[in-house]
Amino acid sequence: ELRKLYTAPVEPGSPKEKARDFWFFSYQCNGMNFRDIAELKYTHINKKSISFLRHKTLHTTKDKPRPIIIPLTETIKAVIERYGTRPFLPDNYVFPILTKKMDEAEKLRVNQNFIRFVNQHIQKLAKDLELDADISTYYARHSFTTAAIRNGAKMELIQESLGHRSLNTTQNYWAGFE
Repeated sequence: ELRKLYTAPVEPGSPKEKARDFWFFSYQCNGMNFRDIAELKYTHINKKSISFLRHKTLHTTKDKPRPIIIPLTETIKAVIERYGTRPFLPDNYVFPILTKKMDEAEKLRVNQNFIRFVNQHIQKLAKDLELDADISTYYARHSFTTAAIRNGAKMELIQESLGHRSLNTTQNYWAGFE
């Protein structure tokens, strides 16, 4: 199903193409949460990897949060090149979702709209392909985890990849889906 979704012919520049690109960006970035995609800055990217702290746990973790490190693949680079903001300055957001002038409430609203956009159009594409049209941005995270475990990854690696502090969190997360 992933291959079918990834290789489906879509109109260049269409909302379906953009939704698919960001869905697979999340998937290929260890199931990166869409808020983290929105918060991603060029300072998080070097020639070989992306290193970032999860927005969700940034202010709630008592311990010093550990960065999530993602290898910078050609596919990930292509999405950044295609949708990334210019200029490539360290403090600029990578994608034109959020702006520096937004307060937290506005960032939340804009991110929710971005997620809604991706969900609506990835669902339309899935329906066109006669796949489960219940797909959402959250499925990218689940699909990454499922693929990693099926390919022999240890639960500790999944824990680190997802940015979970506790192995119990990862195990409970995995227990919630097939």
